[in-house]
Amino acid sequence: MVSARHSNPFLSSEAPHVTVLTQTRRVVAEIIETLAHTAFVVSPITTRGALMGQLASAMGPLAVILDLSLRREDPLEAIAMLGSLRYRGRLILLATRDWVRRSEAERLCEVHGIGIAAWLGHAEVGDLGRLLTDELAADGRVSYWALHQAIGQNRLRAFFQPQVNLASGAVVGAEALVRWRCQDDTIIMPDSFLAVADAGGMTPALTAAVFEQVVQAARELAQGTGTVETVSVNLSTSCLRDPALVEWLVERARNGDAPPGRIVLEITEGPDLDSDAIAGAARALHEVGYPLSLDDFGMAFSSLDRLARLPIRELKIDRAMVSRVIEDRRYRMILHAILKLANDLGIATCAEGVESAAVRDLLAELGCRTGQGWLFGRALPLDRFTAQFVGREAAAGPGCAHPPKEPLA
Repeated sequence: MVSARHSNPFLSSEAPHVTVLTQTRRVVAEIIETLAHTAFVVSPITTRGALMGQLASAMGPLAVILDLSLRREDPLEAIAMLGSLRYRGRLILLATRDWVRRSEAERLCEVHGIGIAAWLGHAEVGDLGRLLTDELAADGRVSYWALHQAIGQNRLRAFFQPQVNLASGAVVGAEALVRWRCQDDTIIMPDSFLAVADAGGMTPALTAAVFEQVVQAARELAQGTGTVETVSVNLSTSCLRDPALVEWLVERARNGDAPPGRIVLEITEGPDLDSDAIAGAARALHEVGYPLSLDDFGMAFSSLDRLARLPIRELKIDRAMVSRVIEDRRYRMILHAILKLANDLGIATCAEGVESAAVRDLLAELGCRTGQGWLFGRALPLDRFTAQFVGREAAAGPGCAHPPKEPLA
């Protein structure tokens, strides 16, 4: 759980808004009156052009209420426009007696994958508060507002994957991987919501929520008798471009809130790393005691120049390269050269995506110090991680050819 000691300074208090496309003033007045004492803000509009402007906002509306009795605008064209913009919020349709139009509206929504939350007659507008509250509380649907609520309710959880010394088999570190735990205990993986966070400007809030849990994990692991020395957490380049978030991390270290040297910030390789602003932010974080790790190294945007310009303490070898080292001699030679260079520069190395004993053994032979992957264990909540790995060798340490049979995190 996120420590109660620190609130999330990057989560806005913005209320979810509802866009109403109608040309009937009485309908707008009734909707505003109905939602006056709720958490929702009403944005009334009269044209498709205004609707496009609403949808261009990073957070977008929680729901669109579309009056099918529009006359100066074609409501069916509004639905088609929602489809072309890949709108994935919910649509509430104000009913009309024109059954052909109603049928065509349903067909268009089905074609474009738009979910109809409800059909309402003009006399049923009073039900909107309950309907919208149900939409806001719905789990399993990834949207700006659902993610905003999940962060506010501490439902984004850090799971921890072991990092193993390839020579001894000891678990020496952990990487925090974010998961969205729904109210019914189902898990939404980060591939489904990180892009939503980035598009809506919520990456700093998400990062702060995970960081609080990493601080707690680092403290607990430091007090134990195990061999886990560090906990790693991802820091995107968009976070490094955010002066407020960087300063917040710096102050956490200066105030002693973040255990010095025990929280590793993993920065993903990419062209943005070449900017002076990001290099300056990286140096500022390094100077207050955060070891920096260069994630996904060896493929795509990798640049050896960054090893000289940035205060990197560790290279995370990209899983795509790791997966090729057994079958492709050229990749083995490249990886060997990378590992030798890192060793000469005093930079630690960790291979990602280790899934077989053969790969583990070859990496150790080539000079890689640590490894991470399903061979050793999947990401687990902190209590399960501690019970399974702290003070023990990973289940697939030296001499073990089979990964542990853990459920998917």
